[in-house]
Amino acid sequence: MESLEFGRVLGAVTVLALTAGIVLEVAHTASPLSYAARGRAPTVATSFSGPINWYPPGVPAIAPTLPRNPANPAQPTFTTDDVRRYFLAHPLQTVDGPTPQIVRIAFMPASQASALVNGEWIGRPPTALVCFVEVNGNLSRGSMSVPPGATQLLQAASHDAQFVFDGYTGNVLLSRLSVY
Repeated sequence: MESLEFGRVLGAVTVLALTAGIVLEVAHTASPLSYAARGRAPTVATSFSGPINWYPPGVPAIAPTLPRNPANPAQPTFTTDDVRRYFLAHPLQTVDGPTPQIVRIAFMPASQASALVNGEWIGRPPTALVCFVEVNGNLSRGSMSVPPGATQLLQAASHDAQFVFDGYTGNVLLSRLSVY
């Protein structure tokens, strides 16, 4: 039974690995428990056919307008003006009508952006380039997802929102309204 279950797991791992472009070479097909009984771990060698992105892609948002410069990883593929145009084309919902104001646009490492949003995970390695945007205004919480019975959160306005975009793809990685 052990061997049958290990075979199922190995089959599932192989399918996942092949779809991700990973080649797995398994030295033995015995169950992991038989290795543990002999005091050693199973031997699994992996080789990669190219770089693999284990991070979520985010949601498409800002279209890159600049070429990517592999020699300078701190150079984004879009500008602060591209960010402003994105928010003009996709205005945030407000409770009283005035247009929210962008108060900060900054390109920075993901670790710095994470610190600005109280340590939330950005979805990128700490050194990855991201674009942090802060917006102020009487922002509506009407489109915010909340737990059942938490309607009081939807009645008040939020006064600021933060967005984090991937510095290369322009995809939204994180968006949040501050709740006071």
